[in-house]
Amino acid sequence: MGRTLAEFVIRTTLIAMATGASLWALRIRSASAKHAAWTGVMLAMLLLPAWIEWGPKASLPVLPAHPVVVTDVTPVAVTEAPDAAPIEPASVPRLG
Repeated sequence: MGRTLAEFVIRTTLIAMATGASLWALRIRSASAKHAAWTGVMLAMLLLPAWIEWGPKASLPVLPAHPVVVTDVTPVAVTEAPDAAPIEPASVPRLG
């Protein structure tokens, strides 16, 4: 039930956003055309739960997870090289 509800909310939001964007992009100003479009959206939203439950299903194949191989690695202490010179910040010329 929870999966169906989440899928319903996502799909209705996408339908409404697509309809709103289409009406805006096509610069539809007629009230009757807007009414017809939003009536279609409401009908689609009313039929959507039945479509989700009993409509055709499309499965997406997912690759199997590869097992993670963990090797036993002993941490090595990091020591500073004896001949390494200290790094000094670069001097920045002043402007002005």
